[in-house]
Amino acid sequence: MSFGLWGLVALAHFLSRYQHQQSLGAPAPLSSFVPALVYFSVYALLTPVTIRLAERHPLERRQVGRLILGYVLGGVAFAIANGVARETVFLVRGFFAGTIASRNWLQLEREFLYDFAGDIFEIYSPLIVIGQIMAYHRRFKDREVQLAQAQLQALRSKLQPHFLFNALNSISSLMFTDVRAADKMLSRLSDLLRLVLESDGAQETTLSKELEFLDVYLQVEKLRFEDGLEVIVDAAPATLDANVPQLLLQPLVENAIHHGVAKRSAKGSIRISSRHDCKHLYLLVTDNGPGFEPDRGPEPRRNGVGLMTTRQRLQTLYGDSQRLSIRNLPEGGAEVCVEIPFSTKHVRHPLHHAEPERES
Repeated sequence: MSFGLWGLVALAHFLSRYQHQQSLGAPAPLSSFVPALVYFSVYALLTPVTIRLAERHPLERRQVGRLILGYVLGGVAFAIANGVARETVFLVRGFFAGTIASRNWLQLEREFLYDFAGDIFEIYSPLIVIGQIMAYHRRFKDREVQLAQAQLQALRSKLQPHFLFNALNSISSLMFTDVRAADKMLSRLSDLLRLVLESDGAQETTLSKELEFLDVYLQVEKLRFEDGLEVIVDAAPATLDANVPQLLLQPLVENAIHHGVAKRSAKGSIRISSRHDCKHLYLLVTDNGPGFEPDRGPEPRRNGVGLMTTRQRLQTLYGDSQRLSIRNLPEGGAEVCVEIPFSTKHVRHPLHHAEPERES
């Protein structure tokens, strides 16, 4: 990039001098572009080094004096390096042209001092400013990432006691009716908490691992419902390696159980499915419960710790490239659809938002 930009500068400089020579009727050989290109190539070599120097040593109040002194010395070194390289080119050119003996050394010294000041104030100083701007921009982005990570960790930690509270309530309700089932539920809850601790605070996992965690959670819930809860997992094989936020499905399924199938007297059913269209991953959780309650309008109610926290996590992780939609199904029951960028890489790259297709 540096050589490309300075090459354009060299071309503009040559064309300007060429037009000026032509207007004066003086010869303007095209071969004179080569010295101009070599001249500006020195700048091209020193530009990334100078910017990197400014990036690595941004101005700070505690070290401002030492840094300014370092920048001044760096400017002197920059100008000397440019001057030496430039005069070397002229000397080599004069040697082959046979004009090195007629070189005016006093004029050479004056040109060196003139270019010395120009190199420092016209080239070196703007490059240092660019490096400082890039350094502060990087620090600002790093601070944004740290704040986002802190927010995600706070939201994630909010989910854990939420489902733990509900699981303990379920165990408590079984203690006086079925001690063996309550003991088995405690064992499953122990496995669930172990999986949470082993996650080590990670924000993303694969869909297959998320389904494994969800299976342990559902074993706890099935003990409470006995044979009154049916769970169907219909995950497309191509989506199992996709990246998803950890603890994404658990609060959605928990919401479907406690606010959906738990209110039915008949057998409850929950279906978890996934698909993708190469750009987006769609995760759907449906139940055959009474559906979402209307909230003074056509839109269903969106309250609840699980849904609210999930929305905030998705917004923080993916910005406008995500969507969480809920609706009541015509045949009865409710559906929650999560749309996030489809990625199987370790590092998630933002994708453009697209409207999801609705399945019948």
